[in-house]
Amino acid sequence: MKKYFQIALKEALKYKGRTLPNPAVGAVITKLENGKEIFICKEAHKKAGEKHAEVLAIEKAKKILNIPKKEPLGKYGNFRIYVTLEPCSTYGKTPPCALKISKEKIKEVYFLIWDVNPKNRKGSISIFEKENIKYFCYEEYVKNKKDKLLLEAYKLIDDFIVINKFNKPFFILKAALTLDGYIAKKDFSSKWITSLESRKLVHKLRKTVNAILIGKNTLIYDNPKLTIRHVKTDYQPKALIMINSLKNLDNFEKYYLFRERKKETTILTQNKEIEKIFLDQNIDVIFYKNKNELYQKLFEKQIYSILVEGGSKIFSYFLKEGIIDKVFLFYAPKLFGSGIKFLEGITLNEKLKYVNYKKIKEDFLVEGYLKEIFEVEK
Repeated sequence: MKKYFQIALKEALKYKGRTLPNPAVGAVITKLENGKEIFICKEAHKKAGEKHAEVLAIEKAKKILNIPKKEPLGKYGNFRIYVTLEPCSTYGKTPPCALKISKEKIKEVYFLIWDVNPKNRKGSISIFEKENIKYFCYEEYVKNKKDKLLLEAYKLIDDFIVINKFNKPFFILKAALTLDGYIAKKDFSSKWITSLESRKLVHKLRKTVNAILIGKNTLIYDNPKLTIRHVKTDYQPKALIMINSLKNLDNFEKYYLFRERKKETTILTQNKEIEKIFLDQNIDVIFYKNKNELYQKLFEKQIYSILVEGGSKIFSYFLKEGIIDKVFLFYAPKLFGSGIKFLEGITLNEKLKYVNYKKIKEDFLVEGYLKEIFEVEK
């Protein structure tokens, strides 16, 4: 059972972030023959509004086994379906997957966790019981709530959970630091602090979000592209720049984002004059008065997950305001002694939850959550 769940998780992870505001979901179909369980296929939900993982897996299984499209899969053998999340039970842009499974006469359904959306949570039970379909939810039988497979299932949809639980986009803070807590030298000559392997992992992380956010100083001193480069992709996240002052910012055309990615770039500001200046340059702007207004305006632009990449003022502001949900801190075995600190002018007393440590060449990564997002049912 676990190996099929792991296959489904790995498949779903390929599309994390791309399915929002829907969760990333993976599915596997197997067939029982002569006392053996045979793997047939794997699939994943790829984009909001398109077919869900379960439907795609059923269609693929029929194609592989040469079963007519209109015939129920269960008519041709004893099949099981493994899903990373409880099959949905309500109508949205697509019909309920639980109903589809029922119509296909699949008699065994295995899923890792219950749906975290209150509208759907445990809604599949009545459909499955009505049709005498055996269902098994992994989290119901796991006594250790820090079980690795269970946590992987929740981490897969951490963005979806935050959207539903807190009515806000999912914000990840990513920083590369020296051991003494600096993110750059004073003269900004330290272009890369961590190794190429760490940077490749960051680009994988970029692939899971809808947008990357930086502040004005990062724009000026790094002139970044904010694109996915070190990994294969057919997608690029949007660029967000938080600007509330034009000090040291001139000649917009010298910056890559304004020159080459103008249509994918949005300015975030609380300054009406700055809003007008950028709108006059045909650059998209979100003007907001408070963080809740910012959240809603990001939703309106279909931006549900954001990777915050700097710099120090932005990190400090977002942490102080409680906006950050998850952190990825990459530490390099270096000491600067002085420079630009990771955080400035704030006092925090935060302990990360669900912490994970990973060694990457000579670097090490600390990954964790700032909110208790996995307790979905009290």
